[in-house]
Amino acid sequence: MQYRQDKYGEPLSILGFGCMRFPQKGRSIDLAETEREIMEAVSAGVNYFDTAYIYPGSEAALGEIVERNGIRDRIRIATKLPQYLVGSSAALDRYFNEQLRRLRTDYVDYYLMHHLTDVAMWEKLKKVGVLKWIAEKKKSGAIRNIGFSYHGNTDGFLKILNDYDWDICQIQYNYFDEHSQAGVAGLKAAAEKGIPVMIMEPLRGGKLVNMLPDPAKKVMDRSGRGWSYAEWSFRWLYNQPEVTVVLSGRPSSIPLSPSASFGICMVVKPYIDDFAPSMVKPPISSNLCLSSTVLFHVRVFSSSHEVLIVSLNNAFTSLLLFTEE
Repeated sequence: MQYRQDKYGEPLSILGFGCMRFPQKGRSIDLAETEREIMEAVSAGVNYFDTAYIYPGSEAALGEIVERNGIRDRIRIATKLPQYLVGSSAALDRYFNEQLRRLRTDYVDYYLMHHLTDVAMWEKLKKVGVLKWIAEKKKSGAIRNIGFSYHGNTDGFLKILNDYDWDICQIQYNYFDEHSQAGVAGLKAAAEKGIPVMIMEPLRGGKLVNMLPDPAKKVMDRSGRGWSYAEWSFRWLYNQPEVTVVLSGRPSSIPLSPSASFGICMVVKPYIDDFAPSMVKPPISSNLCLSSTVLFHVRVFSSSHEVLIVSLNNAFTSLLLFTEE
Protein backbone atom coordinates (compact mmCIF):
# COMPACT_ATOMS: atom_id res chain seq x y z
CA MET A 1 0.00 0.00 0.00
CA GLN A 2 1.15 3.51 -0.74
CA TYR A 3 0.55 6.38 1.65
CA ARG A 4 0.19 10.14 1.51
CA GLN A 5 0.31 12.46 4.48
CA ASP A 6 -2.35 14.44 6.25
CA LYS A 7 -1.84 18.06 7.29
CA TYR A 8 0.37 17.05 10.22
CA GLY A 9 2.43 14.37 8.54
CA GLU A 10 0.40 11.31 9.54
CA PRO A 11 0.42 8.61 6.83
CA LEU A 12 -2.91 7.80 5.23
CA SER A 13 -3.47 4.95 2.79
CA ILE A 14 -4.20 6.28 -0.68
CA LEU A 15 -7.14 3.86 -0.81
CA GLY A 16 -9.74 4.53 1.86
CA PHE A 17 -12.65 2.34 2.94
CA GLY A 18 -16.02 4.04 2.40
CA CYS A 19 -18.50 2.67 4.94
CA MET A 20 -21.76 4.01 3.54
CA ARG A 21 -22.89 0.74 2.01
CA PHE A 22 -21.74 -2.29 3.98
CA PRO A 23 -22.81 -5.75 2.69
CA GLN A 24 -26.41 -6.53 3.56
CA LYS A 25 -28.20 -9.64 4.77
CA GLY A 26 -31.89 -8.99 4.40
CA ARG A 27 -32.53 -5.50 5.76
CA SER A 28 -29.54 -5.49 8.10
CA ILE A 29 -25.79 -5.21 7.73
CA ASP A 30 -24.11 -8.57 7.20
CA LEU A 31 -21.70 -8.15 10.08
CA ALA A 32 -19.64 -11.25 9.34
CA GLU A 33 -19.03 -10.29 5.71
CA THR A 34 -18.40 -6.67 6.67
CA GLU A 35 -15.85 -7.79 9.25
CA ARG A 36 -14.13 -9.99 6.68
CA GLU A 37 -13.86 -7.11 4.22
CA ILE A 38 -12.64 -4.63 6.83
CA MET A 39 -9.98 -6.97 8.16
CA GLU A 40 -8.87 -7.85 4.63
CA ALA A 41 -8.50 -4.14 3.92
CA VAL A 42 -6.54 -3.55 7.13
CA SER A 43 -4.24 -6.46 6.29
CA ALA A 44 -3.62 -4.87 2.88
CA GLY A 45 -2.61 -1.61 4.55
CA VAL A 46 -5.82 0.43 4.35
CA ASN A 47 -5.96 2.67 7.41
CA TYR A 48 -8.62 5.29 6.55
CA PHE A 49 -12.27 4.43 7.23
CA ASP A 50 -15.02 6.90 6.35
CA THR A 51 -18.50 6.74 7.86
CA ALA A 52 -21.25 9.18 8.93
CA TYR A 53 -24.09 9.60 11.41
CA ILE A 54 -26.80 8.99 8.82
CA TYR A 55 -25.30 5.87 7.20
CA PRO A 56 -27.73 3.26 8.59
CA GLY A 57 -25.95 1.03 11.08
CA SER A 58 -22.51 1.95 9.74
CA GLU A 59 -20.93 3.61 12.76
CA ALA A 60 -22.16 0.89 15.13
CA ALA A 61 -20.94 -1.91 12.88
CA LEU A 62 -17.54 -0.30 12.38
CA GLY A 63 -17.19 0.32 16.12
CA GLU A 64 -18.05 -3.27 17.01
CA ILE A 65 -15.63 -4.72 14.47
CA VAL A 66 -12.79 -2.39 15.42
CA GLU A 67 -13.22 -3.13 19.13
CA ARG A 68 -13.50 -6.91 18.68
CA ASN A 69 -10.34 -7.07 16.58
CA GLY A 70 -8.33 -4.59 18.65
CA ILE A 71 -7.36 -2.44 15.66
CA ARG A 72 -8.26 1.07 16.88
CA ASP A 73 -4.61 2.16 16.99
CA ARG A 74 -4.00 0.81 13.46
CA ILE A 75 -6.69 2.80 11.68
CA ARG A 76 -8.00 6.35 11.33
CA ILE A 77 -11.76 6.89 11.61
CA ALA A 78 -13.52 9.71 9.81
CA THR A 79 -17.15 10.43 10.58
CA LYS A 80 -19.44 13.37 10.04
CA LEU A 81 -21.67 15.78 11.93
CA PRO A 82 -25.24 15.72 10.54
CA GLN A 83 -25.24 19.51 10.27
CA TYR A 84 -28.63 19.47 8.50
CA LEU A 85 -30.14 18.18 11.80
CA VAL A 86 -28.38 20.69 14.06
CA GLY A 87 -30.55 23.54 15.32
CA SER A 88 -28.82 24.41 18.59
CA SER A 89 -25.49 24.24 20.36
CA ALA A 90 -26.81 21.38 22.52
CA ALA A 91 -27.36 19.30 19.39
CA LEU A 92 -23.64 19.43 18.59
CA ASP A 93 -22.76 17.48 21.73
CA ARG A 94 -25.81 15.23 21.48
CA TYR A 95 -24.92 13.91 18.03
CA PHE A 96 -21.19 13.76 18.67
CA ASN A 97 -21.55 11.82 21.94
CA GLU A 98 -23.90 9.37 20.26
CA GLN A 99 -21.32 8.85 17.53
CA LEU A 100 -18.60 8.13 20.07
CA ARG A 101 -20.85 5.51 21.69
CA ARG A 102 -21.61 3.89 18.35
CA LEU A 103 -17.95 3.84 17.36
CA ARG A 104 -16.87 2.60 20.82
CA THR A 105 -14.10 5.16 21.03
CA ASP A 106 -13.31 8.31 22.96
CA TYR A 107 -11.97 10.27 20.01
CA VAL A 108 -12.48 10.73 16.28
CA ASP A 109 -9.49 11.16 14.02
CA TYR A 110 -11.28 13.20 11.35
CA TYR A 111 -14.61 14.91 11.99
CA LEU A 112 -16.33 16.55 9.05
CA MET A 113 -19.30 18.88 8.67
CA HIS A 114 -21.41 16.61 6.49
CA HIS A 115 -22.79 17.52 3.08
CA LEU A 116 -22.32 21.28 2.95
CA THR A 117 -23.79 22.58 -0.29
CA ASP A 118 -23.42 26.33 0.19
CA VAL A 119 -21.99 28.97 2.48
CA ALA A 120 -25.36 29.44 4.23
CA MET A 121 -25.10 25.99 5.81
CA TRP A 122 -21.71 26.82 7.26
CA GLU A 123 -22.94 30.21 8.51
CA LYS A 124 -25.86 28.50 10.25
CA LEU A 125 -23.45 26.25 12.11
CA LYS A 126 -21.37 29.24 13.15
CA LYS A 127 -24.49 30.90 14.59
CA VAL A 128 -25.12 27.94 16.92
CA GLY A 129 -21.54 28.10 18.21
CA VAL A 130 -19.72 25.48 16.16
CA LEU A 131 -16.41 27.37 16.17
CA LYS A 132 -16.20 27.43 19.97
CA TRP A 133 -17.38 23.82 20.09
CA ILE A 134 -14.69 22.70 17.63
CA ALA A 135 -11.99 24.49 19.62
CA GLU A 136 -13.10 22.74 22.82
CA LYS A 137 -13.21 19.30 21.23
CA LYS A 138 -9.81 19.70 19.61
CA LYS A 139 -8.29 20.94 22.86
CA SER A 140 -9.66 17.92 24.74
CA GLY A 141 -8.45 15.52 22.04
CA ALA A 142 -11.94 14.22 21.31
CA ILE A 143 -11.51 15.49 17.75
CA ARG A 144 -8.05 15.24 16.23
CA ASN A 145 -8.77 16.89 12.85
CA ILE A 146 -11.72 18.97 11.65
CA GLY A 147 -13.04 19.25 8.12
CA PHE A 148 -16.06 19.33 5.84
CA SER A 149 -17.54 17.34 2.97
CA TYR A 150 -18.94 19.32 0.09
CA HIS A 151 -21.53 19.02 -2.70
CA GLY A 152 -22.04 22.56 -3.97
CA ASN A 153 -20.38 24.67 -6.64
CA THR A 154 -16.75 25.77 -6.83
CA ASP A 155 -17.38 29.31 -5.62
CA GLY A 156 -19.12 28.12 -2.46
CA PHE A 157 -16.39 25.58 -1.81
CA LEU A 158 -13.67 28.21 -2.02
CA LYS A 159 -15.52 30.55 0.35
CA ILE A 160 -15.92 27.84 2.99
CA LEU A 161 -12.36 26.65 2.44
CA ASN A 162 -10.99 30.14 3.11
CA ASP A 163 -13.25 30.91 6.06
CA TYR A 164 -11.61 28.58 8.60
CA ASP A 165 -8.32 26.82 9.31
CA TRP A 166 -9.47 23.38 8.17
CA ASP A 167 -7.46 20.19 8.63
CA ILE A 168 -9.18 18.19 5.88
CA CYS A 169 -11.88 18.35 3.22
CA GLN A 170 -13.80 15.84 1.14
CA ILE A 171 -15.12 16.40 -2.38
CA GLN A 172 -16.85 14.50 -5.17
CA TYR A 173 -14.23 14.25 -7.90
CA ASN A 174 -13.58 12.04 -10.91
CA TYR A 175 -12.81 12.61 -14.58
CA PHE A 176 -16.50 13.29 -15.24
CA ASP A 177 -16.72 15.91 -12.47
CA GLU A 178 -13.40 17.60 -13.15
CA HIS A 179 -15.12 20.95 -13.70
CA SER A 180 -18.25 20.57 -11.56
CA GLN A 181 -18.85 20.82 -7.82
CA ALA A 182 -15.56 21.75 -6.11
CA GLY A 183 -13.76 20.47 -9.20
CA VAL A 184 -10.09 20.63 -10.02
CA ALA A 185 -10.05 24.31 -9.02
CA GLY A 186 -11.19 23.40 -5.51
CA LEU A 187 -8.79 20.48 -5.32
CA LYS A 188 -5.81 22.67 -6.18
CA ALA A 189 -6.94 25.50 -3.90
CA ALA A 190 -7.12 23.12 -0.93
CA ALA A 191 -3.73 21.63 -1.73
CA GLU A 192 -2.17 25.09 -1.95
CA LYS A 193 -3.32 25.68 1.63
CA GLY A 194 -1.85 22.35 2.72
CA ILE A 195 -5.27 20.81 3.31
CA PRO A 196 -5.57 17.10 2.50
CA VAL A 197 -8.35 16.24 0.05
CA MET A 198 -10.37 13.06 0.38
CA ILE A 199 -12.17 11.92 -2.77
CA MET A 200 -15.68 10.48 -2.79
CA GLU A 201 -17.54 9.14 -5.83
CA PRO A 202 -14.37 8.26 -7.78
CA LEU A 203 -16.51 6.13 -10.12
CA ARG A 204 -19.53 8.47 -10.17
CA GLY A 205 -21.70 5.93 -8.39
CA GLY A 206 -20.42 3.15 -10.64
CA LYS A 207 -21.36 4.97 -13.87
CA LEU A 208 -17.72 5.19 -14.97
CA VAL A 209 -17.73 1.39 -15.00
CA ASN A 210 -21.30 0.20 -15.58
CA MET A 211 -22.35 2.94 -18.03
CA LEU A 212 -19.06 3.54 -19.79
CA PRO A 213 -19.70 3.81 -23.56
CA ASP A 214 -18.22 1.13 -25.81
CA PRO A 215 -15.82 3.55 -27.61
CA ALA A 216 -14.28 4.46 -24.25
CA LYS A 217 -13.99 0.80 -23.27
CA LYS A 218 -12.24 0.01 -26.54
CA VAL A 219 -9.64 2.72 -25.94
CA MET A 220 -8.87 1.35 -22.49
CA ASP A 221 -8.91 -2.27 -23.63
CA ARG A 222 -6.49 -1.57 -26.49
CA SER A 223 -3.87 -0.30 -24.07
CA GLY A 224 -2.95 -3.89 -23.29
CA ARG A 225 -2.41 -3.08 -19.62
CA GLY A 226 -5.25 -5.22 -18.40
CA TRP A 227 -6.55 -2.55 -16.05
CA SER A 228 -10.21 -2.61 -15.12
CA TYR A 229 -12.33 0.44 -15.94
CA ALA A 230 -12.38 1.22 -12.23
CA GLU A 231 -8.61 1.12 -12.11
CA TRP A 232 -8.34 3.63 -14.97
CA SER A 233 -10.46 6.01 -12.89
CA PHE A 234 -8.43 5.47 -9.75
CA ARG A 235 -5.13 5.89 -11.56
CA TRP A 236 -6.34 9.17 -13.06
CA LEU A 237 -6.99 10.39 -9.53
CA TYR A 238 -3.75 9.10 -8.04
CA ASN A 239 -1.72 10.83 -10.72
CA GLN A 240 -2.78 14.12 -9.16
CA PRO A 241 -0.54 14.81 -6.15
CA GLU A 242 -3.22 17.04 -4.64
CA VAL A 243 -5.36 13.94 -3.99
CA THR A 244 -4.70 12.40 -0.57
CA VAL A 245 -7.15 9.49 -0.23
CA VAL A 246 -9.64 7.97 -2.66
CA LEU A 247 -12.63 6.28 -1.04
CA SER A 248 -14.05 2.99 -2.28
CA GLY A 249 -17.04 1.21 -0.82
CA ARG A 250 -15.46 -2.14 -1.65
CA PRO A 251 -11.65 -1.60 -1.63
CA SER A 252 -10.97 -5.29 -2.26
CA SER A 253 -12.69 -4.93 -5.65
CA ILE A 254 -10.16 -2.32 -6.83
CA PRO A 255 -7.29 -4.37 -8.32
CA LEU A 256 -4.45 -2.09 -7.29
CA SER A 257 -1.41 -3.86 -5.93
CA PRO A 258 0.18 -2.27 -2.83
CA SER A 259 3.24 -1.39 -4.91
CA ALA A 260 1.32 -0.21 -7.99
CA SER A 261 3.25 2.23 -10.15
CA PHE A 262 0.59 4.53 -11.50
CA GLY A 263 0.48 5.11 -15.23
CA ILE A 264 0.40 8.56 -16.74
CA CYS A 265 -3.06 10.00 -17.29
CA MET A 266 -2.55 13.66 -18.06
CA VAL A 267 -5.23 16.35 -18.11
CA VAL A 268 -4.62 18.54 -21.12
CA LYS A 269 -6.27 21.52 -22.79
CA PRO A 270 -10.09 21.28 -22.84
CA TYR A 271 -10.69 22.40 -26.39
CA ILE A 272 -9.91 20.49 -29.53
CA ASP A 273 -9.02 23.80 -31.22
CA ASP A 274 -5.96 24.03 -28.97
CA PHE A 275 -4.35 21.26 -31.00
CA ALA A 276 -2.64 21.92 -34.30
CA PRO A 277 -4.75 20.44 -37.15
CA SER A 278 -1.81 18.31 -38.22
CA MET A 279 -1.73 16.55 -34.87
CA VAL A 280 -5.21 15.09 -34.63
CA LYS A 281 -7.87 13.53 -36.75
CA PRO A 282 -11.41 14.93 -36.60
CA PRO A 283 -13.20 13.35 -33.64
CA ILE A 284 -15.40 10.37 -34.30
CA SER A 285 -18.58 10.93 -32.35
CA SER A 286 -20.58 8.22 -30.66
CA ASN A 287 -24.29 8.07 -30.00
CA LEU A 288 -23.58 6.21 -26.76
CA CYS A 289 -23.81 8.50 -23.78
CA LEU A 290 -22.76 8.50 -20.14
CA SER A 291 -25.57 10.52 -18.61
CA SER A 292 -25.25 13.81 -20.53
CA THR A 293 -21.67 13.08 -21.57
CA VAL A 294 -20.62 12.05 -25.06
CA LEU A 295 -17.18 10.53 -25.49
CA PHE A 296 -15.11 11.00 -28.61
CA HIS A 297 -11.93 9.28 -29.67
CA VAL A 298 -9.02 10.79 -31.56
CA ARG A 299 -5.49 9.59 -32.21
CA VAL A 300 -2.45 11.82 -31.97
CA PHE A 301 -0.42 11.27 -35.16
CA SER A 302 2.98 11.85 -33.56
CA SER A 303 2.62 8.97 -31.11
CA SER A 304 0.43 6.10 -30.03
CA HIS A 305 -1.44 8.22 -27.51
CA GLU A 306 -5.12 7.58 -27.19
CA VAL A 307 -7.30 10.55 -26.34
CA LEU A 308 -10.83 10.66 -24.95
CA ILE A 309 -12.68 13.95 -25.24
CA VAL A 310 -15.50 14.31 -22.75
CA SER A 311 -18.30 16.60 -23.88
CA LEU A 312 -20.96 17.93 -21.51
CA ASN A 313 -23.99 19.51 -23.17
CA ASN A 314 -22.04 19.81 -26.42
CA ALA A 315 -19.27 21.86 -24.77
CA PHE A 316 -15.86 20.26 -24.38
CA THR A 317 -15.04 20.12 -20.69
CA SER A 318 -12.26 17.63 -20.25
CA LEU A 319 -9.62 15.74 -22.16
CA LEU A 320 -7.92 12.59 -20.94
CA LEU A 321 -4.63 11.51 -22.45
CA PHE A 322 -3.53 7.93 -21.81
CA THR A 323 0.18 7.63 -22.56
CA GLU A 324 2.83 4.96 -22.37
CA GLU A 325 4.61 4.57 -19.05
